[in-house]
Amino acid sequence: MEKPSREALKKRLGQLLLILSFAIYGIVLLVPFAPLSAGRKILSSSILVILAEASFWAAVLILGRQLISDYKKFGWRGWLKSGMSMPDSPEDGVETDLCESRIQSAGHPEPAEVQEERCKR
Repeated sequence: MEKPSREALKKRLGQLLLILSFAIYGIVLLVPFAPLSAGRKILSSSILVILAEASFWAAVLILGRQLISDYKKFGWRGWLKSGMSMPDSPEDGVETDLCESRIQSAGHPEPAEVQEERCKR
């Protein structure tokens, strides 16, 4: 069996640190429910947040360019833009879309022709 290369081990360590950072943040959410005094809760949550941040940034330093390129390829910006973008003018369908959504949300039992007439007004 082949020995994993140094780059593969480095990548795996970065991935583990990234996962660890998210797991630590999950533990931080449980601290308020722990049977500790208020001072101990503040101290433990502070330590956990610092560990999570350190783990995250260590992973970013290890993964470096690969992480940034994968993040850019993921396409989350396109999802946000498509979900939040509105056409610029009424000719682009803003009024029609708003009218249709109002009709659908109201649950009108009227025929489509009557509903379209209401939207034209």
